[in-house]
Amino acid sequence: MIQRAADLVYKYFLFFLPQGHSHPWDYAAHFIVSFAAMSALFFILRTLKVSYGASFITAVCILFVFAAAKEISDAQLGKTDLAQDMLANFLGISAATVLILLLAKQPN
Repeated sequence: MIQRAADLVYKYFLFFLPQGHSHPWDYAAHFIVSFAAMSALFFILRTLKVSYGASFITAVCILFVFAAAKEISDAQLGKTDLAQDMLANFLGISAATVLILLLAKQPN
């Protein structure tokens, strides 16, 4: 199920990247999805009136769990680039974190 969801995201949202999960484009896909998901989840939680800190921690934790589940699923399929994919996920989440922190510092 995780693989089908990943394939749908790749096909319909990352259509501008070369198809076939070729490297280094697969790393770019991991970065983009992690960045977008972190940003979206954080702002959805904030819209639901969850506190800033709880929104931030919840978004990070959920994304790391989903990223790990995806990589475990990939490992079961024989894909061996687990560390590189997790690094790309981590960098996407980190970049979104920096953006969120910078936006939080802006005067209203």
